[in-house]
Amino acid sequence: MRFRSCWTAIFALCIASQSFAATITVTTAADTAVANDGVVTLREAITAINAGSSADPDIVAQSPGVFGTQDKIQFNIPGAGVHTITALTSLPTITKPVSVNGYSQPGSSANTNALNAGINAVLQIEITCQPGAVGISVSIVAAGTFTVIRGLNVHGCGGDQISISADNVVIAGNFIGTNAAGTAAMPNLGGGFAVRVNSGNGVAIGGSTAADRNLLSGNTQGGVILPFPSTTGHLIQGNYIGPDVTGTLSLGAFTGEGLRNIGGANIVGNLISGNTDGGIGAFSDNTIRGNLIGTQRDGVSPLPNGNFGGIAFDGTKSIVGGAGAGAGNVIAYNQGTGVSQSFASSDNTISQNSMFGNSTEGICLNSAGCLPKLNTAGGAHNYPVVTTASISAGSAAIAGTFNSVAASAYVLEFFSNVSCHAVGYGEGKTFIGQTTVTTDGGGNASFSLTFAVPAGESVFTATATSSTGFTSEFSHCLTASGAPAPTNTAVMSSLNPSTLGQSVTFTATVSGGTAPTGTVQFKDGGANLGAPVTLVGVSATLATSALALGTHPITAIYSGDAGNTASTSPALNQVVNAAALIPTTTTVISSLNPSMLGQSVTFTATVSGGTVPSGTVQFKDGAANLGVPVILVGVSATLTTSTLALGTHPISAIYSGDAGNAASTSTVLNQVVNPVVVAPPPVSAPTLSEWALIALTLLVALLGISRFDRRVRSSYRVD
Repeated sequence: MRFRSCWTAIFALCIASQSFAATITVTTAADTAVANDGVVTLREAITAINAGSSADPDIVAQSPGVFGTQDKIQFNIPGAGVHTITALTSLPTITKPVSVNGYSQPGSSANTNALNAGINAVLQIEITCQPGAVGISVSIVAAGTFTVIRGLNVHGCGGDQISISADNVVIAGNFIGTNAAGTAAMPNLGGGFAVRVNSGNGVAIGGSTAADRNLLSGNTQGGVILPFPSTTGHLIQGNYIGPDVTGTLSLGAFTGEGLRNIGGANIVGNLISGNTDGGIGAFSDNTIRGNLIGTQRDGVSPLPNGNFGGIAFDGTKSIVGGAGAGAGNVIAYNQGTGVSQSFASSDNTISQNSMFGNSTEGICLNSAGCLPKLNTAGGAHNYPVVTTASISAGSAAIAGTFNSVAASAYVLEFFSNVSCHAVGYGEGKTFIGQTTVTTDGGGNASFSLTFAVPAGESVFTATATSSTGFTSEFSHCLTASGAPAPTNTAVMSSLNPSTLGQSVTFTATVSGGTAPTGTVQFKDGGANLGAPVTLVGVSATLATSALALGTHPITAIYSGDAGNTASTSPALNQVVNAAALIPTTTTVISSLNPSMLGQSVTFTATVSGGTVPSGTVQFKDGAANLGVPVILVGVSATLTTSTLALGTHPISAIYSGDAGNAASTSTVLNQVVNPVVVAPPPVSAPTLSEWALIALTLLVALLGISRFDRRVRSSYRVD
């Protein structure tokens, strides 16, 4: 609490000092340093802060104010979406205290989700580097000052993404080592960490609020590395270290070690999972509380750290867990030991944590096999020996013995488990209580206690912690007498992957118990699949064809009965693919071809070859749409138009397809549109008066011909 109060006071001092600060706004994503070019780059802003002044007219025009002890760099780059600043060469090292706030960019917003709900921050300022360039470097000599880096997406730079050689630096609300969405790794060029502290004390990575949460994932060597020998007063709080932004997936091979060389640090309330080289590599004087190490954000589902596992100590006097709500860590599913200590380690207190599902033991006191030994040489003391345990009405009566250093006080902690670890030495899933014993002159003590225990957890282990804070390994497991037999449940699929709409049968099998009865509840993630199914023999089945497209984490939860413990299967990832589509054929015909300009033509598209097709048809004239998509009626769709221009039109019809039928496009129909033909005027029959006129005309013509004939004859008459 005193540590957190100290940081609160420092923040208050920072806010108070801002009345003497200058503010420079970055207005472009370019990486130039040209004065009076109309924009302000991040490079120019850092250079001005370091100098304590600027003659660049672009910065002067912003009226930045008086440069002081806590200046600000803000962002207002035109345009929507992510703005990528690519450092062509290494950015200037920050040498004066400054607050760099990416959340000042319009459209960005800080995280508001709790640790168990993923990160919903929206980052709009992305900083990456050309080969050979490094990212953000902070090197401030003046004591008592501090710099804040907030709301940035930093990735792809040479070496470490952020490098610190200063006191009291705050790294909060950033995505470091991923894309701006936090969904894919964007590793360092040439290897490195998200944040490297080279020197300096009191560095804060994350913080006590949701808005402070960093995503430190996808970095080649890991999340955070502190100096060795370590400095002091560091706070690493509330971060996602290793997983993606959802807290449910690893980002693959580019995740390194979550935390390395950690010493003098307060590590509180982080999700440290999915790191290929392990969770926390620690030296001395650390407090590690309330973290999820090896699980997804829910603290239950696996997202293991690799290599050494959860926590590896090579130092002394650190505390893992502790008394009080939320102090214990969940250390589970790691590919290695929950907590391991080298031969040089001692006096590390491991208290009231939940450890289960790790591939080797919960606690290992040396690096040579990690199998506990009584009377171990080199100062490591014994674990307790649980000799009897019985359960009645939800309470466990536990008794046993303990042998270690004579006339010394030890705190014995007791844990319940669903089952024993495969090596025969326990982990400690649920802390159920503790007692203090003092050994006699021969180093012996005994204990007999009663504790409330969770249903289904009837396997007991214990640890012993000396007055110097040195915690033993877990004891041998002991299953309580009178307790229900432990069971294991497995689930399998009749068809995986399946296709959409296809029936899949899930079968749950309960083993390890004695003639189990009861029910099995099948679940798809957190949702029930139907009602509980009664066991038939040792199995229960559920058939469904209602699974949606995608991957479904299917589990089976056995209810247990009077003689058998409840148990939950590991998740089975059922993949549902889209069903194979039936090929279709689309044809198009015209009601009138050729047609004339302005004449109405109806095009009819017919879809065949599928099974009761649904969907729409888009008629097209070449590349241009003819109207909007037309809904199929039966197997046909029609479009009527009278707007086609003169010429030949390549008409086609494109069927959209549906869940069962593939899309298809018709062959081209060449619709010819001709000019309009002008018809001659109609001829009508002559009227009576017109007939009279015609007759008169003919009579006159005949009379004229008669006279002409007489003249001709008279001219040839022989006298």
